[in-house]
Amino acid sequence: MTTTANDNNNNKRQVILFGTSADPPTGLGGHTGIVTHLSSLEGGYDEIRVLPVYQHMFANKRGKQVPYEDRMEMCRLSFQGIPKVKVSNIEQVCFDEIVKQQQQEQNEKEEITKIPPSIRVGTADILDHLLSIEPNTDFSLVLGSDTFMDLTAWKWRRSKDVVNLVGGRILVIHRMVESVDNDEIRKILEERVDRLNQELCQQTDKDNESDIAENSVQIIEIPSLSSVSSSFVRTSVDESSLIKENGMLMPSVLEYIKKKNMYGFAPLVAANEEM
Repeated sequence: MTTTANDNNNNKRQVILFGTSADPPTGLGGHTGIVTHLSSLEGGYDEIRVLPVYQHMFANKRGKQVPYEDRMEMCRLSFQGIPKVKVSNIEQVCFDEIVKQQQQEQNEKEEITKIPPSIRVGTADILDHLLSIEPNTDFSLVLGSDTFMDLTAWKWRRSKDVVNLVGGRILVIHRMVESVDNDEIRKILEERVDRLNQELCQQTDKDNESDIAENSVQIIEIPSLSSVSSSFVRTSVDESSLIKENGMLMPSVLEYIKKKNMYGFAPLVAANEEM
């Protein structure tokens, strides 16, 4: 059985949330291919909302990404023209709200200019905020298979809250790349998905008010996806390979990267390549 967005609460808007570092957003072999596929899904989805990460959860990774505004703009360029897609700054909004709340709690009158290291904004916090301002919306969460495995191993902050806040509506992206152990990885993923669906079904039986649909967690395979990664793109200066068939980067994103002298096109990196 395939669950659609409107299996429950069909009077609500149905929004897919796709969080990504977008550093940078990759082409049809990666992020853009995922967003394009999500936009074409049947089942009554009203919006695909892309959420570039504002502040990394782990302190040792903060400050290593290109500026948030640049990642937002690259997402707009990469996903431009794809139906139903909106690039949202909700992570920044949510972070600012939490900082504001902390200010009030500490009775501080001066504006905080530095981000206290103790502040962490996770997926559950963002979902709390979204549900408070959009109560007539059902949100579905898109996760890569590795991220899904971490979530359902309950490694995330408020892991179980995340699952419950989206009513179990999780779309898991499994890349169909050629590898020796791909079949085994797929088998392990299917077992984890089946187990979570069973747990959610049992939870629904215990709670008559639960709106969790049958088989709400689903695996999605997207033929256009390759093994392209943002980390590879960040170190590459081969323009022809970066935009070949739009797999690694969309041309507009490459032009933006070059214009802003980012990643492998930063002056120091470019100078070293010429030596």
